[in-house]
Amino acid sequence: MLVQIVKIYKGSFKKYSPQESLLWDDVQFSEDKEKEADFVVVLNGVKKDITVKCNAKNVICVMQEPYYVGGTDWMDSQLENYHYVFTNHVPSQLSKNTNIVLSHGALNWHVDKSYDELKNMNEPNQKVKNISCIASSLTRWAGHKKRVEFINYLKENNGLGIDFFGKGTNFLEEKWDGIAPYKYSIAIENSSIDDYWTEKISDVYLSYSLPFYFGCTNIDKYFPKESYIWIDISDPKKALETMRLAIENNEYEKRLLYIEEARRRVLDEYNLFPFIVNFIKTLPVQNNKNKIRLKKYRYPLKERFKRYIERKRNRIIKIKKALGISSQSS
Repeated sequence: MLVQIVKIYKGSFKKYSPQESLLWDDVQFSEDKEKEADFVVVLNGVKKDITVKCNAKNVICVMQEPYYVGGTDWMDSQLENYHYVFTNHVPSQLSKNTNIVLSHGALNWHVDKSYDELKNMNEPNQKVKNISCIASSLTRWAGHKKRVEFINYLKENNGLGIDFFGKGTNFLEEKWDGIAPYKYSIAIENSSIDDYWTEKISDVYLSYSLPFYFGCTNIDKYFPKESYIWIDISDPKKALETMRLAIENNEYEKRLLYIEEARRRVLDEYNLFPFIVNFIKTLPVQNNKNKIRLKKYRYPLKERFKRYIERKRNRIIKIKKALGISSQSS
């Protein structure tokens, strides 16, 4: 069985499969432009219109972003391309041939380890450091801004001795180094809705650490409730106290078995390969194949212009930073 992966972002998925084979059980995945496939799995959407020979009922889309009006409008459009859509957002308009499955987005982990390295790794004998936080200084969306505000509060009230890392603040070449040595790590999503969680939490599990977590509002649908400690970033004082008490009570040691179970689920259930294989094995066999055309989402003219201006502005900011010119300069 051949499954073609189509995605709008760069990078290979090989390291997320055993022996970097793009093979899971008896199902072979391909990142190439196949002329024919048994299944097509589209991640978010297609960069340009593509044609492939496949049964129309075997075309699947996995949405991997939270829904924002004016940001990820493609999550609400052109779903007639797909027979199944895994998403955290119920579209306002839906084709009668499209089946919605409320789900996480099978997002990849970001720690610099392959599936095999993580699968064969034993739990650490001893964590030598206490608590870390990896977060970017990005402020594009409301969720980004709330996260930055919370992190700034922690920096100003850092009685726990938190080590901070991220883009714009003590950047790490390898994310693993900012989590694996620590018992606890703070993980904050850019959105707090049902069914949307990312590498923010899975990277902590894969590093055998206990997450102080804010984000997915039904995260216990996916992981044992004992495998994380929820914090409310809208109440930073209370969140800080929650973390302090957890550390004092040695919650990491008490919850290690639950962390291990969450880690197993990341690798062998929520990883894109088992996620797709486990689903397609429940489907009836569809042998008839026809040429199908998957169309890219085209933003309205106003939105395209807005995005063009934003790209230009970001490029100017990067150039100024490289030249050491303050953004306040005229």
